[in-house]
Amino acid sequence: DFRVSKSVRRYARDYTCSMDLAFKEVCEGITNQHGESWFFPRLVESFRLMHERGKQKCGLRRKANGRGVVAMHSFELWKKDKLVAGEVGVQVGKIY
Repeated sequence: DFRVSKSVRRYARDYTCSMDLAFKEVCEGITNQHGESWFFPRLVESFRLMHERGKQKCGLRRKANGRGVVAMHSFELWKKDKLVAGEVGVQVGKIY
């Protein structure tokens, strides 16, 4: 069994997770954290286009080798209403 202490539950109460609500802000945060040499503007723009087209269910959100869709997603961690962490990643079919 996995137990979470009361103090951790109390601390975690202020946090929520979301998906695809703040893609642009997550990309900006990654760039601020790691710099443009790692997360350079042309890469970010490509990711943004994949994300937008994926949301519209057209363009790059098509069958990949007959195995499923290809899309970009962001996952966000919020403390109250402030974005405190996030990541972006690629979904290919059922694999993220």
